[in-house]
Amino acid sequence: MNITIDPTFQNLMVVATSLIPLILFIIIIYRTRSGYIMLKFLWDKVLRGKGSQYESIKTFDSEQYEVHRFIYHYGIKVRNLTEIEATLRWMKNKDVAMHELRRIKDRFTPKDQKIRLASAMEFAILAVSIVLLYFITIAATKLTITNEAWYEFKQTTHSFLLGKDYAKNSDLFIPFISDKKWELTREQCGARDAFQRAAEVGLLESEVQSICYKLTNGDDSERRADVKIQKRIGWTLLASSLYLLYLAVITIVAAKRAKTLDKRINQDANALPQSQPPTNNQDVP
Repeated sequence: MNITIDPTFQNLMVVATSLIPLILFIIIIYRTRSGYIMLKFLWDKVLRGKGSQYESIKTFDSEQYEVHRFIYHYGIKVRNLTEIEATLRWMKNKDVAMHELRRIKDRFTPKDQKIRLASAMEFAILAVSIVLLYFITIAATKLTITNEAWYEFKQTTHSFLLGKDYAKNSDLFIPFISDKKWELTREQCGARDAFQRAAEVGLLESEVQSICYKLTNGDDSERRADVKIQKRIGWTLLASSLYLLYLAVITIVAAKRAKTLDKRINQDANALPQSQPPTNNQDVP
């Protein structure tokens, strides 16, 4: 039996495969905060470039490679080999495992081997940021899934959602605190009392007139074009807000882990036996 592959699926596989090098490049850049490793790989393996003839540059280049490899593997933002060695000594003296240090992210400063604890103000700012990003995520999600175009009157800032043959109140951006709910259909616009409903729905008579004009002019192309633009904006906002929300959450988690690790280190230090000064009955060596 012959098996045929859907051309669309095949094209998607080709695109996904071609994106693998780009994805790896982005991961390395994100992990190391530098493109050094990728540039070195391109120079050495792809372009077959020659290395420097100067020993000092060879030594510096080798050290930079080790530093960036250390950052990539362990996520600790060291600047040189000295900080790597100092960090490893600190871990041994404090009995800290590498996975514990990785989990607190940038809360550990290799320069002075200290754990940077978050202040109450920092926690408050992160909490407020998460709440704001939560509402932005909800609004962005609605923009991506709705087939209604969002419009706003500049004079009064009244907003509404426009469908193919109806308009209604908008609660895209404030999910739990919305204006008075209302809906106006194309059929209602044809009635005599259509504009008398302005006060009932909380809009000006001129605003109801504008809405009815959009519903009855017979041209829906503008609304459909606005919906497409709206969805693109929604996807962009959604991706950005989710990423920022992810960063805020892992920052809080890392801060709490840093506090726990710092507390454990201090407890271990206080638990060490203290050397007692010699008494009169003891010989001083």
